[in-house]
Amino acid sequence: MVITNVVKKEQLRKVQLETLKFLSDSVKNSYGPIGSNTEIFRPDSLNKYTKDGHSILESIQFKGEIERSVQRDITDITRHVVKTVGDGTTSASMLAYDIFSSLIDIEKGGKYTSYEIIALLKKTVADINKEILSNAKEFTSQSAYDITYISTNGNEEIANTMKMIYDKFGKDVFIDVAISNTPDSMIKVYDGMTLPKGYCDSVYINDAKNGTCTLRNPKIYTFEDPIDTPEMFSFFNTIIDKNIFAAYSQDSKTAPVPTVIIAPHISRDSISYMDQLNNFLCRFTGDLLASKPPILLITNADHLDQLSDIAKMCGCKAIKKYINPDMQKKDIEAGLAPDLNTILDFCGTADEVVSDLSATKFVNPKMMNNEDGTRSTFFKAHIEFLESELAKAQENSEDAHVIGTLKRRINSLKANMVEYLIGGISMSDRDSLRDLVEDAVLNCRSAARNGVGFGASTQGYLATLKLYNDKLKESDEVDMLTTILSAYKNLLSSLYSTKFNTTKCDEIINLIGEHGIPYNIKSEKEDDKILCSITTDSTILEAVCQIVSIMFTCNQFLCSNINENKYLISQ
Repeated sequence: MVITNVVKKEQLRKVQLETLKFLSDSVKNSYGPIGSNTEIFRPDSLNKYTKDGHSILESIQFKGEIERSVQRDITDITRHVVKTVGDGTTSASMLAYDIFSSLIDIEKGGKYTSYEIIALLKKTVADINKEILSNAKEFTSQSAYDITYISTNGNEEIANTMKMIYDKFGKDVFIDVAISNTPDSMIKVYDGMTLPKGYCDSVYINDAKNGTCTLRNPKIYTFEDPIDTPEMFSFFNTIIDKNIFAAYSQDSKTAPVPTVIIAPHISRDSISYMDQLNNFLCRFTGDLLASKPPILLITNADHLDQLSDIAKMCGCKAIKKYINPDMQKKDIEAGLAPDLNTILDFCGTADEVVSDLSATKFVNPKMMNNEDGTRSTFFKAHIEFLESELAKAQENSEDAHVIGTLKRRINSLKANMVEYLIGGISMSDRDSLRDLVEDAVLNCRSAARNGVGFGASTQGYLATLKLYNDKLKESDEVDMLTTILSAYKNLLSSLYSTKFNTTKCDEIINLIGEHGIPYNIKSEKEDDKILCSITTDSTILEAVCQIVSIMFTCNQFLCSNINENKYLISQ
């Protein structure tokens, strides 16, 4: 027998499928309002009790490399789902197993090649998601209550608090979740703005408890263009070298300068410098975390409506590329463009910048308020300008994208930021409750931006069922719609089987399909108050489609070395 690190397709499929089923079964126990907590033992910290599917998945350990690879793929998609809509990680895991299993059966039938199967899957998922999004309803403070009530398994106190926040501050309010130092939960309100992009790497976290990078009075630099030319690299490197690295040189007597850098993209040509920075930051763990260098890097911040407004409110000067050297020279002389001697002065500031995985908030940007806390003339003038532009766009019947962009910019400037501090009698109690509240907050945030739909996978099921009935004569797409429809039925059956027998589950699923309304497992009635962001099911299905496609089109697996290939015995 040939000894190698290569695992052939047949054995690869077998292990992929077994691992997906194991992961699906592991999160199934936490599914739905009657699902139970999983206790995650952590030897160096408090036990964690959670129903959060993502937390459960990333805490499972496997010995085999294929198993670990599958787990990594699934935790990646659930991380994306959490970051985008807050809830649905369990649904994603279960759908991934059912759809992948069905694709294997379709391939065995010999009607399609693996690439034809994936092309058909992607087309079908795109059609389903289009149907899902067409059913979006307007978000209101009552929607916030209903979404939160479902996300927190019927916690009326939290649902009422969320409704109050949206009643008071409007649907563009940015809500952050943290832990209270007391048994009581409380609300704090801040002036500021929010960028829908978080830190680009977890190495920047300096608050392990909240998983954030928090900087007080930082210097904020905004690059309008990608950092991908020698000149842009020199600006980027100079900022970090002088503000951060210089303070850690052997004879330095200066403190590091808290620094935030925002850029659309950083080229891979700077990878050695970025590795040097990341390796340096990785030294500051455990007891050294409090002394971590105060730096935050935010990338992929292009085409964001809010970024130019945040830069203006913080007082940042734009750092951009020039094609015309004469124009650049004139702008340098006028103080409108930097050189290596002035680049450090092209910064703005805010009282505080706090960044997590999905967003960054800028508290009290420099130009937003006067010393007495009233809005500055600069702020008022900028609002008036945007409102006049909006009026012109509406008068000229501009397209929805232009009008929507201006509305979002205005609302973002006017919106408050609210910190929801979660109380409890113990840290374990607070952590468990915080997981639920974070899910609700992210789902409400997405619903406020994109619209409201039915929860509990109902919207995805109804969209798939409608397309299936509409396309009965189109055999190719019906094959794939049958696969996805079956996966949704299995998903709903798993939800209701926590309380009902198989016959009753089938009756409920048929009832949902006939009436187009979710079924409440607790009240045992149809319930149009079971709500979530309209993008929840589409985000889940799109993420599952992407990862299943990648896994399915692999026809062999290469272990890291021969000794890790435990699969040879079965080949």
